[in-house]
Amino acid sequence: MSKAKTYDLLPCPFCGEEPSMEPWHGGGPQKRIVFCNGFRCRVQPQVTGSTAQRAATAWNTRKRETILALLPGMREVLTLIHEECNSVPENARRETLEEVLATCAGYAADAFVKLKDVP
Repeated sequence: MSKAKTYDLLPCPFCGEEPSMEPWHGGGPQKRIVFCNGFRCRVQPQVTGSTAQRAATAWNTRKRETILALLPGMREVLTLIHEECNSVPENARRETLEEVLATCAGYAADAFVKLKDVP
């Protein structure tokens, strides 16, 4: 497995970790896959290309409009989780929900910060 640094890959759009690139089966000997294998990444996105350069280009393609379109849904989910946290009595379940809310809020904050770098 080779680190994809030589292709100037952007970090994972979901967790910020550095992606990896490997040969990929099918489609010829030059086909590559770029993927996030970050331990904390819940999405673990991946793209393939017929060459390393095409895989890198596909990985680096980010649509600001797509990200912005997802934010209202993310806000709604966070609101629902928050409401659920407030409706559950004080116990281990509430702590678990609060941890989920804190994690989601952290991801949301990171996403907002990263948006400034998306064309």
